[in-house]
Amino acid sequence: AEGTEHFVVYPAGSIQSLGGQLSNLELVTKFTSLENKRYLFVAGYNAIGQIGNNTQNINVSSPLQIGGDDWGKLSSSGSSAQTMMVTKKNGTLWVWGRNDKGELGQNQGGPGNNRSSPTQVGTDTTWGSVDDEDGKMLSGYYVQMAIKTDGTLWGWGQNDDNQYGGAFLGLNDTINRSSPTQCGTDTNWKSIKTIHYSINATKTDGTLWGWGMNEHGSLGQNNAYPVGSLSSPTQIGTGTTWDRVISENLAIKTDGSLWSWGANWSGRLGLNDTNSRSSPTQIPGTWTSATVGSGNDGRAVKSDGTLWVWGTNQQGVLGLNNANPAG
Repeated sequence: AEGTEHFVVYPAGSIQSLGGQLSNLELVTKFTSLENKRYLFVAGYNAIGQIGNNTQNINVSSPLQIGGDDWGKLSSSGSSAQTMMVTKKNGTLWVWGRNDKGELGQNQGGPGNNRSSPTQVGTDTTWGSVDDEDGKMLSGYYVQMAIKTDGTLWGWGQNDDNQYGGAFLGLNDTINRSSPTQCGTDTNWKSIKTIHYSINATKTDGTLWGWGMNEHGSLGQNNAYPVGSLSSPTQIGTGTTWDRVISENLAIKTDGSLWSWGANWSGRLGLNDTNSRSSPTQIPGTWTSATVGSGNDGRAVKSDGTLWVWGTNQQGVLGLNNANPAG
């Protein structure tokens, strides 16, 4: 680990000097591993302080360093909800930006409670480490959730939707929370993702779970709104080989197979059509990694190292030398 003292012992007779003589003394050397500094740079739209430089309504057009050199993992809700959530190397959790629904975890919410600089959430030091896999935190649309180092799942922010039903924090009620609240008692949560109000997650036992809004079958339960919205985590199927969720409605199994479900605008599911799916459907191939863009587009790397893209191609984001849908 960084900053740790290490000792290397060379037994007597094992070190040969330049003159050709073996040393008769045991040699002990000590070194300290180099500290891995982690900087955070932010740029772009800054209407309510989401850049984190203690300003508002002043956009930033080039990368600007925020804070020190001890940041960990980052999760951003994007331009729509304008909230940032970041861990530090010491396991603390920090937030800034919009706080309309208590999504900054400061035990308050509503107009006038936004933050334009990093603000710590509580005092816990178990919000993750720099060695964690990505996918331990999500910043959704007024919704924040995170998995602690002990495998427990926590959520805060908006927890209801009058239009579609469901409860986004998985707490079996529709009450908003302005401070982190544990979701159930399980200690084996592994990864979690969302885009809007549908939450998908995996556990370390290889199971896949969903809750929240069920628009277009996004909860994978073989049904769709106006039925099927869920207020607590519900298992998707019976499989036990799910590795991690890449995004809302996109997940990879331990065998490298990639699966998608839910809304299929612009072919965002990568299934060669635009029909929505209400249960996980395999995308042909064997994959090593995948990700999604800010819109309805996806990209993934196959086991042979080739890069594949699909979905909406606005402004040529798919890199195909055109701007037509590639779904």
